[in-house]
Amino acid sequence: MFSNISIMSSGKRPPEPWDSFLKDLDSAMSAPVRLGCIGGFVVTQLYGLDRNTADMDVIELAPREAADTVLTFASRGGPLSRKHLVYIRNHSAGWRGTAMKSRLPESLRRERDMIDRVNQGIGRCDKLGRGEAFIASDRLRPEQKGAVGFVLGSRDRVVAISGAAGTGKTATPQELRRGLAEAGREVVAIAPTMSAVEELQKVGFGYAMTVARLLQDPAGQQQVRRKVLILDEARMVSGRQMAEFLRLAELNDARVVFTDRGAAPDAERLPRRDSGAAACAGARFREAGCDGLGPRSNDSRTCAGSRSGVWRGAV
Repeated sequence: MFSNISIMSSGKRPPEPWDSFLKDLDSAMSAPVRLGCIGGFVVTQLYGLDRNTADMDVIELAPREAADTVLTFASRGGPLSRKHLVYIRNHSAGWRGTAMKSRLPESLRRERDMIDRVNQGIGRCDKLGRGEAFIASDRLRPEQKGAVGFVLGSRDRVVAISGAAGTGKTATPQELRRGLAEAGREVVAIAPTMSAVEELQKVGFGYAMTVARLLQDPAGQQQVRRKVLILDEARMVSGRQMAEFLRLAELNDARVVFTDRGAAPDAERLPRRDSGAAACAGARFREAGCDGLGPRSNDSRTCAGSRSGVWRGAV
């Protein structure tokens, strides 16, 4: 793919800004370097998903003597990171030897499992809004209204919406809760941390709990049967928890809505290495508009066995 940099690849060039980022990194190398990767970048490459990640998780850098040069240029805060707003996250020290051999296949299997589980639910359910007309509040921007309508019209077991940082975290989920209530749907709000749960409760989600509590508390699990589970900050959930969450939702005939506030590469709260990003990437998204750039035309794509689009900027 490049003269000096070689990465795990599906045989095609990565999307921008990764293609330009890797070209610049390639130009900085004086000899061939191999990057072994895992995580969201790999998932988007293997499945052809059109949803970019801000970091590339590298678990092997060979030869080792090239590591300092690669990381100086391409790690977070380096010149290529500042130029392209993406960066390499180095995990090679923690993934060497037997640890790498044991954890890598398990993580990849879990990611594939999550995407398969999401895809199996596409078009299998009735509309979340039950076909009832819903008039969204005028306090929402047009793209936010579009996101609410998109979710209420979804027939998928799992659907996702995502907003860029700074676009307002709670307005769309609040209005979505109202639309679901008008359609006779009961909603349970789920979040990765207790502080996030408390924020959801402040804006009207009376019944909310952490992912950990849901997975560990049999009484809590009984409360989600045939309800709509709104999982906030979905990409912050660990891969293990997300896999179990999706299994539990399917077992209880529950519908799932992922909401996620997008983050710039320099933000502190980025998806963790073994995260639920694979499940988010596999769900159907909507593209409507982004951070004041104005609306763009909606589209849908076929990838990873699902019809997929991307929706940003409306949460």
